[in-house]
Amino acid sequence: VGEWLKGSDFTEGNAYHYQFHVQHDMPGLVKLMGGKEDFAKKLDSMFYSKTNPQVKSIVWNIEGFIGQYWHGNEPCHHFPYLYKYTDEPHQTDKIIRSLVNDFYKNEPDGLKGNDDCGQMSAWYMFANLGFYPVNPCGGDYILGAPQVEEATINLPNEKKFRIEAKDISKQNIIVQSVELNGKKLDRMHITHEEIINGGNLVFNMGSD
Repeated sequence: VGEWLKGSDFTEGNAYHYQFHVQHDMPGLVKLMGGKEDFAKKLDSMFYSKTNPQVKSIVWNIEGFIGQYWHGNEPCHHFPYLYKYTDEPHQTDKIIRSLVNDFYKNEPDGLKGNDDCGQMSAWYMFANLGFYPVNPCGGDYILGAPQVEEATINLPNEKKFRIEAKDISKQNIIVQSVELNGKKLDRMHITHEEIINGGNLVFNMGSD
């Protein structure tokens, strides 16, 4: 006869996860953790650490774990985009491609976790478009790496916001540069206002 797992002080996550829940001030969190290099190492320790689950491996696989990252649960969904706050933004691009390919399949067991509140589907849509609201209340979207060649958002004001991923392929998954309405961006985000105004967002993709 086994024993029940002891209770936790956290809900739908743990201390490892919630240390990254400062979406309203990510630059401040990066500074608090020692700067960009140390922050990237902290992210590495989550995505690339070994796991020792206390549950059956089949449950572990269903929930979508990569190291300590838990894709099957909403509190972790912004984590892949946090590399964009470091000098290793390409890590975001690699992880997103892996998650889209491995955790979303047209099969009976093709979705990790469950789609409560529609968050798993929402994450997938943002991942394919190439940006994500790390801070849902901030009005900015952190640039990721689109997973489709082209996409168009039809806006209520009859305008359109078009996304294009030039040269995207199985090998070309890393964003080399981004242009908004023909001008090269020198920042890792776009604003909600820029989307609503309509326009063209172009990602130039490469292999490294």
